[in-house]
Amino acid sequence: KIYDSSMNVLACERTVRRIFACPRDIIAMSKEKGVDYAAIIANGLGNILSIDSKTLESKLRKSEVLDVTVRKSASAEEYSAVIDFVKTNGLDGLVQTEAQSSRYYPEETLAAHALGFVGSDNQGLYGLEYYYNKELSGKDGYYLYAKDANGRPISGEYSDYVPATDGLSLITTIDTYIQKALESQLETIRVNHQVNNRVTGIVMDTETGAILAMATSSPFDPNSPYELDSVSQAKLDASGYTEGSEEYRKLKTELMQIMWSNKAVSETYEPGSTFKIITVSAALDLGVAKPTDTFSCCGYHTVGGWRIKCHKVTGHGSGFTLAYGLQMSCNPTMMNLAEKIGADSFYSYVDRFGYLEKTGIDLPSEASTIFHDPDAIGSTELATASFGQRFKVSIISQITAIAAVANGGKLVTPYVVEKIIDKEGNVITEHETDVRRQVISEDVARTVSEILEAGVSGDGGAKNA
Repeated sequence: KIYDSSMNVLACERTVRRIFACPRDIIAMSKEKGVDYAAIIANGLGNILSIDSKTLESKLRKSEVLDVTVRKSASAEEYSAVIDFVKTNGLDGLVQTEAQSSRYYPEETLAAHALGFVGSDNQGLYGLEYYYNKELSGKDGYYLYAKDANGRPISGEYSDYVPATDGLSLITTIDTYIQKALESQLETIRVNHQVNNRVTGIVMDTETGAILAMATSSPFDPNSPYELDSVSQAKLDASGYTEGSEEYRKLKTELMQIMWSNKAVSETYEPGSTFKIITVSAALDLGVAKPTDTFSCCGYHTVGGWRIKCHKVTGHGSGFTLAYGLQMSCNPTMMNLAEKIGADSFYSYVDRFGYLEKTGIDLPSEASTIFHDPDAIGSTELATASFGQRFKVSIISQITAIAAVANGGKLVTPYVVEKIIDKEGNVITEHETDVRRQVISEDVARTVSEILEAGVSGDGGAKNA
């Protein structure tokens, strides 16, 4: 199983029934008794399972086929009706059922991108299901027996039964309450704004790196991963392609792959103004600036002959402090700081904050940062990088870097699985907080955190928050 942090089940196994027929036996029995069992079975199962009886009958008349799956995963009602049909018509051995294990996600779309899903063979394909497939999967049980030349079991001593071995279970850091709140907010944003490439969000414990919530809107249902979400389906419907055409199938495949992608981990973006926290932290840590230093902003700053604008085109005025410049998200302030830091030191802090390596989160397909080569950082590259533009990072790497400022300068490894337990509840492994390094001093981290807090609680640019 996969549990949330309060031991609510997010993913588990459930038993389903495969219904199948045996054409060789059907043909042999029909010849022996002079009864057209293929027609009887096809009509009966067609009515019970709402399938095309003529197509099924055609399959049942192929003597070279040993096993025809009629329904891969029958409901309890279907299974019961089939058993009654078999008994009533004396079809034992001709129509059979087989218990199979199927993955089930009781909360449906909740945390879908973090959980991932499994394929038809119950192998993990995305998310935690993929990353921890070896731990989760266990080993199938099976019957071992001899068959004759016609594929019929030979009863007697040549048989054995090997029981299944349960896999281990995961206890994650996901808080279902926070996860639902995050997903609700993301969906509201998606509906109310023009969104080109979905909306994503992460809630992280800054001290430990525990992921309390991670979501991308709109989510898919891992119980039916090959069905498009409503937004993706609308794009497919609006394409104008004829259903079943090559263009239609190709677009549907592309939309599914996008839908499955965990945007929070596997895609990159320009961090923008949130990166100004890193620029200020580096400047204070190097000692090239103090919170009380004063700056000016006329709405732009000239670098290498280029006028690079501030978001406030009329400017923030002059004589304001560094603290105010960060709180008001002033671009010229950041560009001035970057000039004091210098290209080499700026690059080293990008490295120290973890951007040039993967975070190591226990989820697959983590994206890598796309940043300037150190020998290619000129004055304009340095200026635009100071306020988070002209390079790309993953969302998980950005929140991990910012968390280091909130965590006294300690860069921690983000993670999703707190414990791995066996079926008796014994703890096999338990996560320990991994502090990768001290990226800035504790005093600088505290100072920047206080500046940011005042920017929200006071009259700063984030006061609406």
